[in-house]
Amino acid sequence: MTSLPHRWVLTTLGEVTVPEINQGGPTGIGEFLYVDISSVDNRTKRISSPKSVLVTEAPTRARQRLTSGDVLVSMTRPNLNAVAIVPQNMDGAIGSTGFHVLRAAGIDPFWLYYLVQTSDFVTKMSNSVQGVVYPAVRPKDIEGCEIPLAALAEQLRIVAEIEKQFTRLDAGVAALKRVRTDLQRYRASLLRAACEGRLVPSEAEIARSEGRDYEPAESLVNRILTRASSSEPEADLPFRPSPAPEGWAWVRFGALLREPLRNGRSAKRTEDPDGVRTLTLTAVTVGDFSESNTKRTRAKPEDVEELWLHPGDILIERSNTPDLVGTARLYRGPPNFAIFPDLLIRARVSTEIEGSFVEAVLRSTYARNYFRRHAQGIAGHMPKINQEVVAGLPIPLPPAAEQTRIVTELDRQLSVVGKLEIVVRNGAERAALLRASILKNAFEGRLITPDWTDEPAAVLLDRILEAKDSARDTTSARCQERDMKPRRRKRGR
Repeated sequence: MTSLPHRWVLTTLGEVTVPEINQGGPTGIGEFLYVDISSVDNRTKRISSPKSVLVTEAPTRARQRLTSGDVLVSMTRPNLNAVAIVPQNMDGAIGSTGFHVLRAAGIDPFWLYYLVQTSDFVTKMSNSVQGVVYPAVRPKDIEGCEIPLAALAEQLRIVAEIEKQFTRLDAGVAALKRVRTDLQRYRASLLRAACEGRLVPSEAEIARSEGRDYEPAESLVNRILTRASSSEPEADLPFRPSPAPEGWAWVRFGALLREPLRNGRSAKRTEDPDGVRTLTLTAVTVGDFSESNTKRTRAKPEDVEELWLHPGDILIERSNTPDLVGTARLYRGPPNFAIFPDLLIRARVSTEIEGSFVEAVLRSTYARNYFRRHAQGIAGHMPKINQEVVAGLPIPLPPAAEQTRIVTELDRQLSVVGKLEIVVRNGAERAALLRASILKNAFEGRLITPDWTDEPAAVLLDRILEAKDSARDTTSARCQERDMKPRRRKRGR
């Protein structure tokens, strides 16, 4: 922190908060509202999902009796900054002992709430972490954290200004999210139009206008099957998802392959720089085949000779979450750069087929829904599809020349979408930086103009400490009085 603003003072969180929180836990019968660490959204800094729990089934950690205005600070993984303030409608809830509860004593609770969101606080807590497997800070680390304190009236004005600026910022972030959603929908509509023959003029239309013949997709497929040394026994489908555009044909994906589908191979990670470079699942999920999405493994080179990737290979996730299973990408990296793991299926389509067009079909909502329907183990967190499911996917195939035009136009429009998505992502990152800057300025006394009629913060702090001392003396006196009373001795039988 920079130099302290005039008439502010340094104190600690322990000095301006109530020393003890009732640890009695839930009482009575029925249900109670339970706030554990998973209830807090560390992005919005709010309690987003409290749980209703039966008193008879209360977890052992459900002990802290909360009141509105309490500031909750997760002691586990403080770098994630899971903090929140208890709203009025959750007054009386029970909090997990995984939180350190900051209950303001004589200051504005929102001053504490915003202060524990600052990068300065997060850094101090991250530097105080104990443990490796379960990194956490101790209550005394939080209570001993040094903080700036302004006069109460100035606290209220600063908090009001923070909330005013955050409201504007949140409106901008919400607008960016809407734009991002619209771009995702537009991307999906482009892929759908490409797969339904609505993105560019059809080869049939162009051929008629130019007075020439053209090769329909059915002839193309028959030629591919005739030339293939090992092909699908049957290209036709028992059903067609929808009528094909003129000149197009529905065909099984397996009929378009120049070699059989192949699963990858997984091996243990190694730190040896000469280990076999292997793609991670993330490479396909995000479409980034750079070195950052690879790992070195102990796979034996002689066992993976057939697994090295080449440009034009299509990779399909055979296992992932229900939303991601079947995700596919065209490999655009260098040849022999990496092999692929067991959770991926490689497809190599005929050289007479545009791989980018097949990728567009596989990424369309139509194909994504097909893979979800055919995935096994949906109840689990990693459902799977197999080679038979992939080979059986119905592909809407246009004539070769039309495939090329579709891919060219799709690349052009998706390039525009991609650039806009970068702008949106950069805007969201700038918003996060601006939020941090607002908090930094607030607690360095640079967010509002000070009012010199405010009492010095030292006066406020003295009053808080005197009140706490008085309460402590009163409590001590009561304890002494109780101890001085004669105690009834137990009688023998």
